[in-house]
Amino acid sequence: MKNVIHKFVVVGSVITLFFPTSSFSVLKYNTSLGGENQFSIENYVNNIAENSTDDNSVSKKNTLTVSVQRSLINKDINPNNSTKNNATNSKKNKASNNKLKTKEQQLQYLKDHPQELEKLLLLLLSQGNETPLPELLPLYQEYNNHDPSIIDWGNALIKAKKGELKKAIKDYRQLSTKLPQARFIRFQLAMSLFFNRQYQASKHEFEKLRASSTDKEEQTAINNYLNAINKNSEWDLSATVDYLNDKNLTNAPKVGTKVGGFTYTSPHQSGQGLGYNFSANRKLLNDNGFFLNTDINLFGKYYWNNKNYSDVNLQVAQGLGYQNDTTTVEFAPYINKRWYAGGSGSDGNLEEYNQSYGITAGVKQWLSPKLRYQGQVNLSRNKYEQKQSDNDSKDIVVSNNLLYFGQPDQYYIVGYNHAKRKSNTPSESYKRNGINLAWNQQWDDGFVTHMNAGYAHKDYEAEDFVSGLKRENKEYNLGLSLWNRKFSIFDLTPRLRWDYSGVKSNSAFEEYDKNNVSIQLSKTF
Repeated sequence: MKNVIHKFVVVGSVITLFFPTSSFSVLKYNTSLGGENQFSIENYVNNIAENSTDDNSVSKKNTLTVSVQRSLINKDINPNNSTKNNATNSKKNKASNNKLKTKEQQLQYLKDHPQELEKLLLLLLSQGNETPLPELLPLYQEYNNHDPSIIDWGNALIKAKKGELKKAIKDYRQLSTKLPQARFIRFQLAMSLFFNRQYQASKHEFEKLRASSTDKEEQTAINNYLNAINKNSEWDLSATVDYLNDKNLTNAPKVGTKVGGFTYTSPHQSGQGLGYNFSANRKLLNDNGFFLNTDINLFGKYYWNNKNYSDVNLQVAQGLGYQNDTTTVEFAPYINKRWYAGGSGSDGNLEEYNQSYGITAGVKQWLSPKLRYQGQVNLSRNKYEQKQSDNDSKDIVVSNNLLYFGQPDQYYIVGYNHAKRKSNTPSESYKRNGINLAWNQQWDDGFVTHMNAGYAHKDYEAEDFVSGLKRENKEYNLGLSLWNRKFSIFDLTPRLRWDYSGVKSNSAFEEYDKNNVSIQLSKTF
């Protein structure tokens, strides 16, 4: 296995090998196939013809992962080793009459020896050498016992080399879904995303590769790509739209609930509409590891049948930080502005509601190739419009999360968070402590699930006017998302999402529980 990983580093870590027209030159390794090591089908075929065996069948266990490992371990398919073998056995080769001099003879030999054709294809694919594939793939496809994934891989590589990156990415994603452990394919997917300027998606794939790597050289090569992504100064854009169907917009208790002589009689407010989030990010990184990071987020909710509860938020942050291969530290002042339609009894028009000023300080630290810590402290001050000024507050939120990457197709999150609010209205001041869990898993046939759960305990500092109690709330939430990586609509990936949220409290007016089902469309540009 070590040899396989080493070969992955060698054939996979040269950006100019896979995309020779690239202007990037950040990588340290050079494995050009030119000069003495120029690959030749003629040399390859003649070498194996002179040392051929009687076994002409393709293995029935021809899954791509096994085939790649087998082909790379076998020294006979290494053109460098073939050269050495030819030199060592030069006398024998000179006397041999098995030389296949014409291209037709060479192709016929491969056609008659499908196991050697399979080895050759895997060598070419792993090296990113697409030139002979249009001739070799049809030969291989003639056999009933061929591995369809090899054909698909070859077609993806051909498209990538032609510059048809969008089509290549689609093919690579499907292959990666079928064969999540095939590291060559995931590597070439990450490369295709990189050159298609989908930097965040490329970064995600490279981090999956690094998390499952135990080889220092390979980790170094992957870090070179990650550094190239981090140094990129272009804008990363993303958009998410959700269909909303909320039957309790204000999280109100059940109608008829009684507390201290008061009875809740208002019917629940419901609304159907769209939730949205549009974000733009740009990071400027210098050679010393320091960076400037700009984040712009526009998000909100629009209810077409209950516009009184629509709102819009705009947040802009300008961060300063430092990063290396394993550590990222950032300080980011920000401002957030919210417009709200006013709720029940309003005219449904958006008006300025409040604005927040604050600063976040965060750190991300890789503790091992599989384990990452993420921590953040957020200090803010919330200022409301004059008629709501009693709600002005100062807030602090501290979050801590551990992310564990089990395999390239799964990760887990466990976290603890603490929040404290000091409000102008003492009964709205509180302390809150919570925990959160998440599990993301890719399954067969491209299906992906994401599950999350959370629990928090919130203690208010003063008695509430209505209940006369210092409220103590227990908050619960659960979520499940399901989508398929193979399926998209106009390049938008649809996700089906279910969410549950609820509160148990010593004040009945605080208690509610609700379920929401939504459809989400997301896109990274």
